Amino acid sequence: MKFVYRRVSTGEQNLDRQLDDMPFKDTEDCFVFSDKKSGKDFDREGWKDMRRRLHRGDDLYIHSLDRMGRNLFEILKEIDELVKEVGVNLHIVKDNIHLEAGKEVSAMV
Repeated sequence: MKFVYRRVSTGEQNLDRQLDDMPFKDTEDCFVFSDKKSGKDFDREGWKDMRRRLHRGDDLYIHSLDRMGRNLFEILKEIDELVKEVGVNLHIVKDNIHLEAGKEVSAMV
């Protein structure tokens, strides 16, 4: 299954541009999760809801690494868990990062 995660920091900001850069035009066959909250940590309702639904072999698309969060160490820890333990294929579109499920993240970067 395809999942898309979008995040902006404030309620006034627009999430739509983050869908425009996806490698597919139609998001009808995707589960789209969003947050309008700071990326200081992963305590965000949209993120937590999406995490509960992800399974091995799913594809997760995020516009750019900074949309995932602000703390590099927390982001790397989350990526490692998503890819290695959950088994998600992770695509950070704007940054051209594609990580294959089950692989050691450090070996791919």
